[in-house]
Amino acid sequence: MRARLCAVLFGLSLLGAPAPVSAAAPPAPLGMACADVATPFRHWFCSGHVPSFDGVPLDVDLTLPAGGVVPRPLVVMLHGYSNDKTEWESNAITNVKADKDSYNNLAFASRGYAVLNYTARGFKGSCGPGTLAA
Repeated sequence: MRARLCAVLFGLSLLGAPAPVSAAAPPAPLGMACADVATPFRHWFCSGHVPSFDGVPLDVDLTLPAGGVVPRPLVVMLHGYSNDKTEWESNAITNVKADKDSYNNLAFASRGYAVLNYTARGFKGSCGPGTLAA
C-alpha cells in the first residue's frame, strides 16, 4: 500500500508542473482551478480532484509561488488518520500551534517550494475505500 501511495505521489509531482504564469491566464496544473492570492505574499492556490492511478479522485490542493515556470522542489504534506488536506494548510506563514508554526503550505511556498496537500482516499473530500491493511 505504501509503495502504491508513493507511486501516486510521484506521478502527481511529475504531472504537477504549472502552466506559465501570466496576467492573462492562471496556471491550471492537473486541470485544477487556481486563484492568485496576494497575502501574506503573492502565490497561486490551486484546488480540485485529481484521479489516482486507478481513477479514484483524490481531493488535492497545490500551493505555488508566484512567478514564471521554473523547476521547483515539491513538498508533499500528509495528514494524520481521519484528518484531511487542511491539517497542514494555513492562511499565514506563522501559526499559533507550535507543530505548524513555519511548517505549513505557505511557509514552504514562501521559500520557493511547490506544496501539495491532499486528502487520502476514503477520507473527507476524497473517494474510494479508506480501509487499513491487515
